[in-house]
Amino acid sequence: MIKKLSGILDDVLPDGIILNVSGIGFFIQIPLSLKNNLHLNQAYTLYIDMMVRQDGVYLFGFMDNHQHQWFSILNGVQGIGPKTALNILSGLSVDQIVDGIVTQNKYIFKNIPGLGPKSITRLLNELKDRSDLPVASHLSAHQQDAFLALQNLGFDPVNIMSVLQKIPVDQAPHTTEDLIKYCLGVLTSNPGGGIKEP
Repeated sequence: MIKKLSGILDDVLPDGIILNVSGIGFFIQIPLSLKNNLHLNQAYTLYIDMMVRQDGVYLFGFMDNHQHQWFSILNGVQGIGPKTALNILSGLSVDQIVDGIVTQNKYIFKNIPGLGPKSITRLLNELKDRSDLPVASHLSAHQQDAFLALQNLGFDPVNIMSVLQKIPVDQAPHTTEDLIKYCLGVLTSNPGGGIKEP
C-alpha cells in the first residue's frame, strides 16, 4: 500500500493533481483547501490514503498526517464515502471538525456537499464517544493529554473542552497533572459533574 509520495507537481486538475514521482505521474485527489496552496513545478510530499476497488485504484493526498487521519475517520462513518470525507476536509479545518463533534454542532457541517441532516446526525453520533480521535490541534500538548485522560475517566467531551477553553492564560497550570486536577475540580463542582450517563 502507498502511504506517502514525494514528487514534482506537474498539473492541477478540477478533481485532483498530477504528482510526478521519478517520471511516473500519479493522479491524486486532494482537499480544495490544499489545492489553493500548491504551485506547479514545486516539490511536495503527501500522505496518501490508497483505495483499491473493482473499477480502479484511487489515491487521496494530504499535506499533514493530522488531516490524513481525519480522512480515514470520516470515511469510516456509515454512509460517508471518500468523496464526502474529502468535501468535509475541503470546507472545514481539522480544528473546526473536532469542535463540531465535541460540541455536537450540526450547523458547522450544514454547507458541506453530500452531507444531509441525517448524515450529519449519524456522523456526530458515531464519533462523539470515541476516545481514539485525534484532538484539536489548537490545544497544547498538556491540554490534549488532559482532554484524553478526562474523557477516559468518563467526563463528557463537551464539558471538558468548555473548561479547557475558558482557563485564563495567566492561570493555566504548567503540567498535565495539575491541569487534570484543575479540570476535575471544575467538572465535579458543576451540577451533574459533567459525567456521561451510563
